[in-house]
Parts: sequence; C-alpha cells; structure tokens
Amino acid sequence: MVIGGFAVSIHGYPRTTKVLDICINKTEENAGKLIAILNDFGFGSLNFKEEDFLKDEIIAQLGYPPIRIDILNDLNGIDFNFAYENKRIVNMNGILTNFIGYNELLINKERAGRDQDLLDIKKLKERNKLK
Repeated sequence: MVIGGFAVSIHGYPRTTKVLDICINKTEENAGKLIAILNDFGFGSLNFKEEDFLKDEIIAQLGYPPIRIDILNDLNGIDFNFAYENKRIVNMNGILTNFIGYNELLINKERAGRDQDLLDIKKLKERNKLK
C-alpha cells in the first residue's frame, strides 16, 4: 500500500517527493512474496531474508533519491489491516494501486510528527475543505 508523499498527492495536495513509500502487512506470506519480487528485480545481492521483514519497524531502502523506494512494515499509530480496509484504490495507467485512505493518512502523518508531515496535514485539510 502506498503511503507518504505519493499518497498525499492522491488525496489532494500534489507535492514533490523523492521517495516512494510502500507499506506491507507484516506476515510470513508477504515477506516471502517481497523477497521473490526483490530477487526478480535484481536486489538479490542485498541478501534480504523473510525474517528481516517480520521484525518491528523495518525500513528497506532501495536506490537513492530522487528515485528511492522505501519499504516499511509498520504504520505510525495505525493497524495495517484497519488502514488496508479503508484504502483508496487508484487506477494508475491500467494498474490498480492501493493507497492509504485519507483519514488514515492524516493519523499516520500526525503520529510521525515531522515538519513535512504537519505541513502535509495542514495542506490536505485546506484542500479537502474546498471540495
């Protein structure tokens, strides 16, 4: 599920970001699928193992900004399953893509609490109030 700056853009406040943030549900099945995908995309040399993605608060960073992908297995202050139930599905050039829902994004940003997160909350609320 896409979170972070790309999700902020989908929910009404387009802004630049140098990182694609993706959160996965922390299960053995998903960890196995992720390892297979990473190997298929040429990241096998990083030697990730399934158990790496079953630990708490893992962030795997692939590449460098402005084209970095961060893979997380925890959402700040939100249960993944709850967030997934309330996801927003967006058709991105024929690919259905899961984004964190608006309310869950606000909670996630509030709990993260960085300056950029707080600005995102302010701008999202301003933009969505106008709709």
